[in-house]
Amino acid sequence: MSTFSTTNNGYTLALEVTETSTSVENNTSLVSYALTLTSNASNKYFEQYAIGYSVSLNGAVVNSQLRSAGIQYNIAKYGTITFCSGTATIPHNSDGSKTMSLAFSIDMASVSYTPGPMSYSGSMALSTIPRKSSVSASDAQIGTASTITITSYSNAFTHTLRYKAAGQSSYTTIVSKTSLRSYPWTLTQAQQNTLYALIPNNPSITVEVQCETFNGSTSLGTNSCSMTLSVDPDVCKPTISSVTLYDSNSKTVALTGSNQTLVSGQSNLYYSITASANCGASLTGSSYRVSCGGKTATASSGTIIGVTSGTINITVTDSRGVPTEWPATRTLIPYSPPSISANVQRLSPTSGTLQATFSGNRWQGSFGSVTNAIAVKYRWREVGGTYGDWTIVPSA
Repeated sequence: MSTFSTTNNGYTLALEVTETSTSVENNTSLVSYALTLTSNASNKYFEQYAIGYSVSLNGAVVNSQLRSAGIQYNIAKYGTITFCSGTATIPHNSDGSKTMSLAFSIDMASVSYTPGPMSYSGSMALSTIPRKSSVSASDAQIGTASTITITSYSNAFTHTLRYKAAGQSSYTTIVSKTSLRSYPWTLTQAQQNTLYALIPNNPSITVEVQCETFNGSTSLGTNSCSMTLSVDPDVCKPTISSVTLYDSNSKTVALTGSNQTLVSGQSNLYYSITASANCGASLTGSSYRVSCGGKTATASSGTIIGVTSGTINITVTDSRGVPTEWPATRTLIPYSPPSISANVQRLSPTSGTLQATFSGNRWQGSFGSVTNAIAVKYRWREVGGTYGDWTIVPSA
C-alpha cells in the first residue's frame, strides 16, 4: 500500500493506493484506492458542509462528485472521513513496466475551521509484469544453421521453439524450454526431405518460427516470426552420371578413323545424357541443353548436325531452376570445303580453241586416317547440246 497526501489548515487529504493483483495474460494491474480527510487538531472540525471530490488514476477519473450535488459531511476533531473507495484496472507498457499517474482533490468552502479546496498530483510505480518474449530468425539454406534470437524480459524465462513451413498444418518442436537467447537451428535430414517435398518446383520456402515463453511452468504466451529457407544449389543440383558423345556420320568417321574426332561442318554429333534430380526436384524433357559451335539441342539424347566446334557444353536444369554442367571437348579437324573459280576464253577472236584457267582454295591436311586430296574436273557442251565426259585437270 502507498499513501499520498497533502496538508492544509490542520487537515490532511490522503489517497491510499494498493496494487492488489496483476494479470500476466492481460498485462494489467488491479489497484484499490480510498480518499480520506483527517483532522489533525482539536479545533479542526465541522458539520454539514457540502464537499466535492475527484480521484484520477492513470490519467482517467475513476471516482468523483460535484460540490453542487449538496452532499454534506461532518468531521470530528482528530477524526477521519472517507469520501470514496474502489478499484481500477491499469494497463502496463508492452515490456510489462508501468508508472501510474495519480491525482486527487476536494472542493469545499474555505473558512478558518475547514481545509478549503485541496489537491495533489504524483505517480506510483507498479510491479513489472513478466511478458512473453519476442523472436527473430535468420534466413538460411536448407541443411545449414539458422540463428534464432530470443528477446526476453527476464533472465529466468525459458522458451520452447517450434517451426511450421508453408503447406504444413502443425508445428514441429525445435527445442523445449531452452535458456539460450541465441539458438543455432539446423533441420535434421528427415526434416530437410520433408521440406524438399513441399517445394519440388520452388527454390525456397517460408517458415514460421514460434516461441513460447515460460515463467517456471507457467506459459506466458507465444510470439512468431517468419524466415526463408532456400535450396543449396551445390547440394541439390542434378547429378549427371554419364554422357555419351560420338560422331555419327560414317563418312567422316572413315576419314578420321575414330568417332571421337570431329570434322568441322561435316560431323554429326550424337549425344546421350543420363541424369537424375536431387532434393525432391524433377527433370523433364526441357531440362536438358546441349550446345556446340552455336548449335543447340534440348533433349536427353539427339544429334547435332554439322558441328563446327570441339567444345561441347551440357547443362541439366531441374524443376527448381538449379543447373549442373558437364563440359566436354573433342578433337576438331578444322576442315573447310573447297572453293573454285574458272576463267574460260578463246585464244583469239576467231580461234576454235578455248583456254580455261582454274583457281581456288582447299584444306590441306590429314583427317587422321586419310590425307585430304583434291581432284579438279571439267566438262563442256555446246549451247543446246549435252555435256560430254568429265576431264581431270592436272594439278599445277
